Amino acid sequence: MHYSVELEVPADTPVLTPVTAPLELPVGFLRHTTIVFPPGCSRMVLVCILEGATQLFPRNSDLKYAEDGYHFEIDEFYRMDTAKTLTVSASSAGTAYKHVISIHYEVVTQEDLAMERSGYY
Repeated sequence: MHYSVELEVPADTPVLTPVTAPLELPVGFLRHTTIVFPPGCSRMVLVCILEGATQLFPRNSDLKYAEDGYHFEIDEFYRMDTAKTLTVSASSAGTAYKHVISIHYEVVTQEDLAMERSGYY
C-alpha cells in the first residue's frame, strides 16, 4: 500500500519546537519512503522521521534531510509486527516563507513479499 502525508512548515519554525505529522503504518514492512523538498527551501527546511524520541531517518541522528527542489529516495526494510505511528518532524529556522514537504511511503505485507518472490507481481 502506498501512503502520502503533507507537512506545512511555517516560516522560521525553530529547531527546538518543530512541526510534526503522524505516519500511520499498518503491520508489514516499510519498504520505501520519498521526502520531497519543493524549490525554494534553500536547504533551510530540516526533516527527519522519528519513532518516539528515536530518530529513524536519517540513520545518523546528528543530521537531518535538507534540500531545495529535490527528493530523497529511502529504500529501507523496517519491520513492524504491530501497527505503528512514526512522526515526521520539520523545522525551518531563518526562513521567511512557509514550505510544504511531501512524504510518500510504501508498506508491504509478508504476503506481498511472498507473491513477489513467486513471480505473481
